[in-house]
Amino acid sequence: MQPLDIQETSALAARLVDRAVLFLPQLIAALLILVAGLFLARWIGEALTRAFRHSTRIGETVRAPLVSILRYVVVIFTVILALGQLGVQTTSLLAVLGAAGLAVGLALQGTLTNIAAGIMLLWLRPFRVGDYIETQTFSGTVREIGLFVCHLETYDGLFVFAPNSAIWNVWLKNHTRTGPRTVAWSVEVKRDLPEAVAACTLTADALASTASTRPWIS
Repeated sequence: MQPLDIQETSALAARLVDRAVLFLPQLIAALLILVAGLFLARWIGEALTRAFRHSTRIGETVRAPLVSILRYVVVIFTVILALGQLGVQTTSLLAVLGAAGLAVGLALQGTLTNIAAGIMLLWLRPFRVGDYIETQTFSGTVREIGLFVCHLETYDGLFVFAPNSAIWNVWLKNHTRTGPRTVAWSVEVKRDLPEAVAACTLTADALASTASTRPWIS
């Protein structure tokens, strides 16, 4: 074995110390960015949770997933910024993440369509929980509005598990939103017209106690 050269060892140690001194500020800055990003993600999550509690547009079912998604987005960008501070080429990392996101998006195209439709339903609010709605394929009372599906109950007590895209992409009637509506009934009378009118009048008087306006007879 060759004897260890003290001068070469000293020079190598000096170079390592110099590189460590040059790298130390970058490491400290990356750690500060990471800590600040984690605190920011936590603060955003708590702030959104408090804001969603007073919002009527977003139901309880989707509050937690939305808060989690936004927090993860902040954490991912924080990690990318920290790696960039350390000298890592974040451009290639973003390209890899973009390709992975595209692959996942293609694989979950139907699910993402339901999520997009759910966001639009939550934002525009064509119906609320408790409303009776009707579409081209089903009708029922809305029991829950989720990020992927809506739960409905039909008039005969059946449970309907409806994807959001199936509701958003078709016409929809909300029978509850506008309150009382006018309903016309035709009664065919073949004889004894005065007696039939009297019976209809009694029925109208009975309904007047529960309806906001008295039914009228013509």
